Amino acid sequence: MPIASRALAPCMTLAAALLLPLAPRVAMAQLPEETIPAPVCDMLAAHPFDPGRFGRGTTLHQIDADRAVGACAAAVEADPGNSRLIYQLGRALEAAGQADEAQARYTRAADTGYVPAMSSLAILMLYRENAALTDAPIALTWLRRAADAGFAPALVTLGDLHAEGRAVEANPGTAVGFYRRAADTGNPEGQLALAGAYADGTGVTQDDAEAERLYRLAVAQNWGDALNDYAWFLYQRNRDLPEAERLARRALASMPEDGNVSDTLAAILTRRGRAVEALPYAIYAAARSPENAEFHERLGDTLRDAGRMDDAVTAWRRALELTQSDDQRRRLNERLSAAPAAAPAPAPAK
Repeated sequence: MPIASRALAPCMTLAAALLLPLAPRVAMAQLPEETIPAPVCDMLAAHPFDPGRFGRGTTLHQIDADRAVGACAAAVEADPGNSRLIYQLGRALEAAGQADEAQARYTRAADTGYVPAMSSLAILMLYRENAALTDAPIALTWLRRAADAGFAPALVTLGDLHAEGRAVEANPGTAVGFYRRAADTGNPEGQLALAGAYADGTGVTQDDAEAERLYRLAVAQNWGDALNDYAWFLYQRNRDLPEAERLARRALASMPEDGNVSDTLAAILTRRGRAVEALPYAIYAAARSPENAEFHERLGDTLRDAGRMDDAVTAWRRALELTQSDDQRRRLNERLSAAPAAAPAPAPAK
């Protein structure tokens, strides 16, 4: 198909131009100017599981917030009654760290009956920094409405709440029931949550075969978290490490800034005897999540295997400062005791 003439659309962005083959065959000069921001907003901020979305959608943490806020604000200005665009502006604002503004847009869209907005509103109210306890009943009402409408992310979140005991009574069996309902819709988040329950034996009888079946269903949808979690599942069981590495690299391509994925790949490479190759990923993961004791422990392991024992000791000591786990504390003390010519720990400040 020939490229559209610039003379017909002097302000056309690349994102909007990519949608032109899908548009009706009308002259560009006849398209009202205000129709341009909406498809850009859809491309930048649509929820990947919104049944009303246009395009593939993107996870909240992958939204290009600066571009999305501008595009979606322009789209809402051009079509102020469009609940989908109002909701997507809320997602863009949340990605930009503007929680109050995001909550206002989610509420506006939810009040019109837009189901994905109900779910996002509830999640923001429950998990935002300094969330008010008085908001929990309102949030749960919205979340249950979205779940009753069959919106899989709401079902998964209800499962998470019961698994954590947040705003509801902790009940792993109830959590699994919500995960199963989400998985039965074919949703990869639901499949992944249920796989994790079977892998750990939480709320259900532990069953690696069933966990692996569910991981594969989610991976088949190229869901980034599923790629990473299945890779970690294989790593933990020391099974098929070449496949685990392939999965982790696919996850990294999908989520290049996610420290969890970098940590997974680093752990796999280290176990495969390639600690020097693993080191940049391990360093990045620990820097990305500086309070994560597990990441610092594995960074120490990678540094040790790369021949940098002094640096390994520093990483293990940092993990020891951070950990709340007796098991991890025991492991770290064993590593430090076995470290040859380890420098003495610094004396506590007076």
